[in-house]
Amino acid sequence: MPTIRHHFHLNAARLLATCAIFLLAGCVAPNVVYHSGTALQAPLHPSLTVLRPDAVVSLQTAGGMLEPRADWSEHVAKSLESAVHAHLFDAGVDFTDVPAGTEDDEYAMWQSINLTLDAVELAMVKSAIGDSRAYVMDEAQRDRVARSTGADYALALVYRANRSSAGRIATSALVSLAGVSMEHNRARFRCALIDLRDGHVKWANFDSGNAVANFDPASESERQWRKAVDVLMSEFPL
Repeated sequence: MPTIRHHFHLNAARLLATCAIFLLAGCVAPNVVYHSGTALQAPLHPSLTVLRPDAVVSLQTAGGMLEPRADWSEHVAKSLESAVHAHLFDAGVDFTDVPAGTEDDEYAMWQSINLTLDAVELAMVKSAIGDSRAYVMDEAQRDRVARSTGADYALALVYRANRSSAGRIATSALVSLAGVSMEHNRARFRCALIDLRDGHVKWANFDSGNAVANFDPASESERQWRKAVDVLMSEFPL
């Protein structure tokens, strides 16, 4: 999983895409599913590898600064991984876990996946989905995962959450007296099925907090994570 240090080194293209998504977010339903119109036909017995979730949970200070918490992030990654495994097992889907790569490999892989998902999500915001364009993972990263697993597909899950500090909650109570509101406990949750034969995103689901509303990622129960994953995996094509 990418380290906290790496998450402060996003490139300009990623930042621009993310800003555009947030600016236009009012046009997006809380839970939106994407199916590729250009994907290859699935094999008769497709093989699937599950990537270790890319989870970052941050503490939001009174001033709005985000402080990534490694302990919360690791807990969420493990909880998500267990919930996804349970969901796939119950659905009768065979899968394997991807072998761990180097820190740089993991960062490059997730940067490629997140940039691709940013493009898909932005297109959905702009109502461009439905045309013949294809959304493709970086070839070098796709080849690395394909070689190390031998799988036809990779399942990727991304979780981002901000939890308000006690100081932010207190500040919010004070400024509310003046009619000013402050954002609390934001979460974004998305996953994608990537075809490792050509790198195309075959399916993706974007959830802007609907499945994880009011979650405390540091202590949420296994049952609640499973319920959230069941929502996020709706219309899964395998």
